[in-house]
Amino acid sequence: EVYMPDGDYEFSGVRIKVGNSEVQEVSQEIIFEDIRSQIIVEIQQAKYLIWIAMAWFTDKVLYKELLSKKEQGLTIAIVLDDNQRNRNASFDISGSFPTYWVAIQSLYPNLMHDKFCIIDLQTVIHGTFNWTPAANYNKETISIDKNRATSEKFADEFMKLKHLALINEKACDHNA
Repeated sequence: EVYMPDGDYEFSGVRIKVGNSEVQEVSQEIIFEDIRSQIIVEIQQAKYLIWIAMAWFTDKVLYKELLSKKEQGLTIAIVLDDNQRNRNASFDISGSFPTYWVAIQSLYPNLMHDKFCIIDLQTVIHGTFNWTPAANYNKETISIDKNRATSEKFADEFMKLKHLALINEKACDHNA
């Protein structure tokens, strides 16, 4: 109790509980146009880390933005579907960043079809947009979510995919 209840105060009987006073930024922006430019803005604002899970990543413009952030000391890790398009990109992504190649194994050929980017465990970019030059000409959508809880859920998925890639890599090494 803040003061003795005596009827002289408008808030007599109110109890104040101390809680978490940190106000967290929470927002969601849906983008339909000029998507690559919006992704670049978010990458440029990154301060600590960038984790990417992408079905197809062949966009040299986005690659160069990541190289710039790496030069600033950010931690960057990438999970990619293990396909020829990614392996034959015009740049050496696995030579530049820790890259985890995911091959989904089942009865039928499958893709790791995720398309998301986590920035500083605070922002997630996700949607239909692959990081390819062709995606700039498709009808695509992304959502930019600034929300710690959402970021953590995507980070959990990133870690699962990374773990799957490491298991696949060990299996390949063992069979070689």
